[in-house]
Amino acid sequence: MIEATDEALPVLKEQAARIRALTPPVELRTRIARFFRLVGAELIRFGRESAAAKRVGSRIGYRC
Repeated sequence: MIEATDEALPVLKEQAARIRALTPPVELRTRIARFFRLVGAELIRFGRESAAAKRVGSRIGYRC
């Protein structure tokens, strides 16, 4: 399970970078900026939770 999430994170970051490279219509820029702030915050949280899960798993003998 953890391996799958480790593999997914770079893909999500790449997709976000490609989307950011697009020029959104003026009327959507504020909403899109908010979307990326929220997504960025969740990706950071995901990374922290994933690292914490790996630490706990290794303490109980699970190889991550």
